[in-house]
Amino acid sequence: MKNTLKDSKLYYEYELIDLKDFQCDDLLESDNMADITFAFLCNVRNREKLFRKALSKLRKLPEQERSDWTGKILTLLKVRPKLREGFKILLKEEPMLEIPPFTIEELKDLPFTAKAIEQLEQEATLKGLEKGKQEGSLKTKKDDVKSAILIKFKVLPKELEEKIESTDDIQTLDEMFKKIILASKIEEVL
Repeated sequence: MKNTLKDSKLYYEYELIDLKDFQCDDLLESDNMADITFAFLCNVRNREKLFRKALSKLRKLPEQERSDWTGKILTLLKVRPKLREGFKILLKEEPMLEIPPFTIEELKDLPFTAKAIEQLEQEATLKGLEKGKQEGSLKTKKDDVKSAILIKFKVLPKELEEKIESTDDIQTLDEMFKKIILASKIEEVL
């Protein structure tokens, strides 16, 4: 990675430092939530202490501030997969933070949940479309069976209509349809 800036009248050189190599155990002694959150980006000797300090500090914050800082920490944990796994283990042992309920619109605005909400909405839409398609196919099949009976036998007995309407299986309706085609009397369908 480049470590210099050069222009016609400017030359600047700098050293690149990987935050994961930066030792920041001193930040864990701070009561400042920004310091504790920054510690998630760099190297700490005692990760469990970092997690417990963050959870302890978060529990003491007002609801809105707690939500904001929780969102920031969860966003940082996306770029630190090993820390994310450790944090997950701790959360299984510790009671979850009480985070106020969010509306869908609020969740869409949070960087750590926006993509998940979008994916869930897409999945829900697809499931809804698929369910609607299945319900439409079922209704069409029921109508086809009733029409076939009326066309062939000129009458649709009430008990047969109720049987058709109470059937929610396409294969069963297909078999009824075949019986209608092969039947010479309506009694053979009942």
